[in-house]
Amino acid sequence: MTLLGNTRIRLGWIKAHIGIKGNEIADTLEKEATTDGIPASLPFPKSYLKNQLLQLSLSHWQAEWENSETGRSVYSIIPKISNKELQWYRECIQFATIHGPFPSYLKRFDLHSTDYCVCGEIGNPLHNATRCPLALSYRHKGPRPQFIVYWWQSALSSKLSRRNIDNLITFLASNEDIIKSQTQHRYILQPGNRYFQRFTSGTRNSMNTQLSSRAH
Repeated sequence: MTLLGNTRIRLGWIKAHIGIKGNEIADTLEKEATTDGIPASLPFPKSYLKNQLLQLSLSHWQAEWENSETGRSVYSIIPKISNKELQWYRECIQFATIHGPFPSYLKRFDLHSTDYCVCGEIGNPLHNATRCPLALSYRHKGPRPQFIVYWWQSALSSKLSRRNIDNLITFLASNEDIIKSQTQHRYILQPGNRYFQRFTSGTRNSMNTQLSSRAH
């Protein structure tokens, strides 16, 4: 009320608190408030609590992902977890997890007589995508040994590349029986020989028909 009755206010600079009675009292009361003050409990807003729970869950999930003994092939591609959905179809998941129509995978479960591809190399996803002569239509440029991890990350982050992988896996799955029969007869297929020409002419025509029907 005193301030309202006297609108002329003077401001001054105080060099130090020592010796100024009003400041000494203010400092004393401030210290007492930190120790003897009335405790106050203010609830957190729901949005803050939801965010804290989310961050805590992601932190635990990340720790489990880093220390897990399984899923290491996918971990090398996606080392940091996220709650954002990956735009991967079933075929890309098979490719990334190495759980698909690959001789190296099928051999592990006695579903194939050998882990070799018909062209003579180990039949794994990287081989089928970058070197196999039967998959020329779906071939990616192969990585240098020191850049294999970056190749996987790049191949599965590009929409066009993922579509190519989807088509590759569909091709391999559709021709699994033919590939097995050729492998069991020990035919090594290379571009130019009669086995390769006979095989690719039939499988590619079949694959084009399947892709056309999927598009419609």
